[in-house]
Amino acid sequence: MTNDPKTNARSTHRRRTLAAGVAAALTTHNAIAAPDPGTWATSAALAAGLGASTFAVWWLCRRSTRQAHTRSAALGAQQAVLSATLDGARAIPWHKPLGAPALSEVSPNIEHILGYPSATWRMPGAWQRAVLPADLDTARRAYRDGLGGDAPFEVSYRMRHKDGSIVHVRDRVMRVRSTDGTDMLYGLLIDTSTEQRALIELRASESRFRGVFEQAAVGIAICDANGVFARVNARFCEIVGRTEGE
Repeated sequence: MTNDPKTNARSTHRRRTLAAGVAAALTTHNAIAAPDPGTWATSAALAAGLGASTFAVWWLCRRSTRQAHTRSAALGAQQAVLSATLDGARAIPWHKPLGAPALSEVSPNIEHILGYPSATWRMPGAWQRAVLPADLDTARRAYRDGLGGDAPFEVSYRMRHKDGSIVHVRDRVMRVRSTDGTDMLYGLLIDTSTEQRALIELRASESRFRGVFEQAAVGIAICDANGVFARVNARFCEIVGRTEGE
């Protein structure tokens, strides 16, 4: 404020006008449901009826509200997609403070994968009891080594389902410093049992093939697309009178 009465009067008038404009804009924003202000004709009509300054404030309020609704809808859709994806991938998001004896939060999906409800995993010692004893020390060392650095890391081990079956898992873990200074661990525990069974079957199939290939009574040669020998068995070498290296 200055000592000039005219200047002070003009300043007061501007503040009152702005306040009245904001109040009118908010009232209009709450009262008008249609027409849609997104069209130029409607916007021009509203501007003429409300006054340019009032319309500008109203339009900004309206746009902010619509943007907030759009963001909320998009976030809800993203969460739904993420939830469906995690269910399909048999993955379990979890988090806890560093050093805490139990998880703070864990996805209900854990019950579908390991048989125990999520509340069980918030109890101290639940993880240790579920990990196979043969893998427990190795898993602990892997977590400890991973937490020694700043980068995300993975740990693979086996857990016991409530029904007694074995579940192969891979835990992807990231350490994050929260706004209050607490070190938090965020993880995604993934059921890799199907992958492990396929890998075991593949290794068994390869072992059977090697046995048949090496012990076959007939010569066998494997060539690439260019006709170059990639692999031959001992009987083939005997037939052609050359070594495998030749």
